Amino acid sequence: MKTLQLFWISVAILCICGCGANQSYDNTITISNYEGQIELKLSDIADSIKYIPLSSKHHDSFIQYINSVIIIDDKILIKDGRAGILMFSSDGTFIKRVGSMGRGPHEYLGVLSMDVDCEAKRILVYPTYANHLLSYDFNGNYVETLNIPSIGYSIQDIYSLRSNELIFSRSATMNLPEDTTFVTNNTGQVTRLLRGLISGVNKASESLFINSVDNDNQIDTLFEYVNTSRELRYLLTIPRKAEQDFFHPYLILNAGDKTLIMGNMEKDRIDYIQSGSRRTLFSDNLIEWIQTSPTPYKPMIYNVNEKYFYKLAEPSNSEQSLDIGIYNDIDNGFAFWPRVDYLSYKPMRINNNKTLVSFATPLEIIEFVENAKQPVSEKLKSISLSIDEDANPILIVVYLKEKLL
Repeated sequence: MKTLQLFWISVAILCICGCGANQSYDNTITISNYEGQIELKLSDIADSIKYIPLSSKHHDSFIQYINSVIIIDDKILIKDGRAGILMFSSDGTFIKRVGSMGRGPHEYLGVLSMDVDCEAKRILVYPTYANHLLSYDFNGNYVETLNIPSIGYSIQDIYSLRSNELIFSRSATMNLPEDTTFVTNNTGQVTRLLRGLISGVNKASESLFINSVDNDNQIDTLFEYVNTSRELRYLLTIPRKAEQDFFHPYLILNAGDKTLIMGNMEKDRIDYIQSGSRRTLFSDNLIEWIQTSPTPYKPMIYNVNEKYFYKLAEPSNSEQSLDIGIYNDIDNGFAFWPRVDYLSYKPMRINNNKTLVSFATPLEIIEFVENAKQPVSEKLKSISLSIDEDANPILIVVYLKEKLL
């Protein structure tokens, strides 16, 4: 317990000393009109799209709840919310479960987060109720256990941008009410602390996007942590308006002379928590956490240079609620939006192979093809005719244009 207290004291000192210097708001985006003006098409940012049905024939391969998706080389890693980590081949064939669930050595009770170290060719797993990382090779075989400090149980995400550096994103707790991202070396020693949570990651360019929320001044500030230079670069500030929906930035795409911000319109959950007698059950610290963890509900893309939102596709009926995002003019399939967990809370991710990933259930694919107003690709049509409604989800992989990275 004493070690844990000393750790949080050191974290608080680092936060006080290291965060204030970055608060310079000289690139403020004032948004007055949230209505989309110009249509953005998938072919504007991507070269191709691929559909990968994930096999559910093996008894260990059934996916209950997708919580994270990572594509590495010729393999796909799925973090299932209940079953751990599943490995599939690039065509969706089930390979194996990475590690095993349990209380024994090299086992985990659950997985909070995972990432890959492509330089060392390792899969890094952060288990629940643990103060270590489990390391596996790209074939899913156990390699070693990496001990880290007693950082508590509030870690949301881990990332490895190079073999000698780990990045942890920690949501606010009673011990330290601010959302925090901190950098450690492989021995677990904290080398840098940054206020805010990771909102997006670009593994291809080795950079992270960190969103810092200032509820007192009603602003979101987006920073980029560039791994190659280890610099924290201020990008932009987006003011909020109290008790109104607001645009929340996640990921930036640099399209030649254009800078595009991918994000969501979000709703504060504070009103629900404060309703009725429940209000007295929550502390100010928890209210702070709720305000920094809003509920996303509408994808949006902002053009920083021209100062407007793009017009995105919206579903024609409630049964096609996932058909929202960037118009898919490549094969007339689903409108595309990066989606690597069911609730859209995980950071947006560009994989090492320069892809964005989404997914759809078999029933969503079947109903979309049946109700499509334009001819869809033969691949999508073939999947809809051959897949079982109770099978695993289908991954939707978009290959980005080189100029965007």
